[in-house]
Amino acid sequence: MFIDDDIAQVVIDTGSGTLKCGFTGELCPRSVFPTLVGRLGMDCTLDQPTTTTFHENLFQISPLQIPPKYAFTGHSAISMLPSSCHLEFNPLYQQQHHSDLEISWNEIQNSECSNHDGSSSCCTYSEPMSRGIIRDWDDMEKLWHCAFYDELKIAPEECPILLTHIPLQPKAQKEKIIQIMFETFSVPAIYLGNQAVMSMYGCGKVSGVIVESGDGITNVLPIYEGNALMYALKSWHLAGRDVTEYFMNLLQNEKGLVCKTRLDREIVRDLKEKLCYCAQSNDSQHDSQNNCNQKRYELPDGQEITLSNELCSKPVELLFNPSSILNDLEYNGIHEMIFNSIQSCDMNLRRDFYSNIILSGGNTLFPGFSHRLKQELLTLLPNHGNLLTTQLNIMARTERKYLSWIGASIFGSLSTTSALFTTKEEYDEAGPPVYHGRKCF
Repeated sequence: MFIDDDIAQVVIDTGSGTLKCGFTGELCPRSVFPTLVGRLGMDCTLDQPTTTTFHENLFQISPLQIPPKYAFTGHSAISMLPSSCHLEFNPLYQQQHHSDLEISWNEIQNSECSNHDGSSSCCTYSEPMSRGIIRDWDDMEKLWHCAFYDELKIAPEECPILLTHIPLQPKAQKEKIIQIMFETFSVPAIYLGNQAVMSMYGCGKVSGVIVESGDGITNVLPIYEGNALMYALKSWHLAGRDVTEYFMNLLQNEKGLVCKTRLDREIVRDLKEKLCYCAQSNDSQHDSQNNCNQKRYELPDGQEITLSNELCSKPVELLFNPSSILNDLEYNGIHEMIFNSIQSCDMNLRRDFYSNIILSGGNTLFPGFSHRLKQELLTLLPNHGNLLTTQLNIMARTERKYLSWIGASIFGSLSTTSALFTTKEEYDEAGPPVYHGRKCF
């Protein structure tokens, strides 16, 4: 069934780190906020009245009247973080520093789950999506509610919804999303779009290889004439948050900076995004002439820390040399993922794929990333020599952090896509499985 092309469609791109929302036909999302839900503990009061818009009447409520366990979403959850910085300097770590830092994958995973979740007697935090998979549906509903009513200020029952999903989203998760959108939010129609395919539309192409690396997951997926070649998909549970966790460990071991709270983690993430870059070689002497240079960063409490260029380049090495850093041979570098994905495709398609490698997601924004990626790919293709030196092409658009959302906005604005939406009437007849088949990528 067709939907009315004159009705604005809402586009929601839900990632493990941030949720992007807006309307089809627009060049960028209206709102981007953390995929995070915070709750006050029984004994907690806020230092100042909250500015959250989750319910308008909160503007009239004093901190003491806010119900315990009340949920704050997105930016409002971040605003609950204490204003003081807890990033501590421990000189003992400098004495114990080893130049060849080795860290296990389990240590990174455990530190992510237990040491930096921000939970305390005052505030607790929930990240309802992890590695692209929704783990807490109640909190995910709260984030979608925030997107509709607080950020976009629309009634979802009046607007068709275009939602993106990771390439390997389980069937049961898609059905649950469909169910919530129709039964909880009463949307008139919905479409679920593959994030990689949407990213392809975002750069105006129909064929190529999408290399999408966000906060929680990295996917490499070849797409030919708009069709995802799922047999060639390479997926990696190593992404932006893992680079942040690795950076935390480096700061602790090499600078004695101890991260204890959720605020500390946010500081390190910001530090990573502002100072870290991709070295052009994995050789420890690659930048010897610049290793003595220092980069400065001011903490929220006014303290200033200085980091060497060498230290600022180390976190990104996790993406290219995970097996040596994590001591786990199971993990290939991101360049090897791309190579293996393309080589698994038909030989007649490979040349075009190598000429159209498209970066997407915030974890690809490091300065020098695309150049390093190209150099690493060339080392894997010695027999192709001059051919690939001139034809290997990596597209790194400045807006790639939101490329999936932008592509979904473009896709949803096409007149030919309206027939692909599943309507409320169709859902009422067939239930959640109605979306299978032609309805979604």
